[in-house]
Amino acid sequence: MSGRSDSFSPSSPAAHDEHGHRPDLEFASEPDRPARADERILEEVSASLAADVALDASRIEVSVVDGDVRLTGFVDTAAQKREARNRARRPLGVRRVRNDLRIMVPGEPIATETGQ
Repeated sequence: MSGRSDSFSPSSPAAHDEHGHRPDLEFASEPDRPARADERILEEVSASLAADVALDASRIEVSVVDGDVRLTGFVDTAAQKREARNRARRPLGVRRVRNDLRIMVPGEPIATETGQ
């Protein structure tokens, strides 16, 4: 044995910064869900939505920031809204899903961001 120890000692001065945090470790808000590139999450969520024949994925916009997925757009039923949310939760790296999908009312025109 060399006498060198690789074990962590909580009383070691270099183990924590001035706020009591370990500067050499980063923790995700959900440690069981590892961080992944937002672009990869976006691809997987979009592909999952497109694969569901009951959903019209062309009316659903997906955005991802730091693992947080946001769904916007329109669906026909509350069941489709739930299914879109469930599909958006599945990819590895998703932290949260904000489901801002709106249920279409028959005969109501689709509002656009430009108001036209």
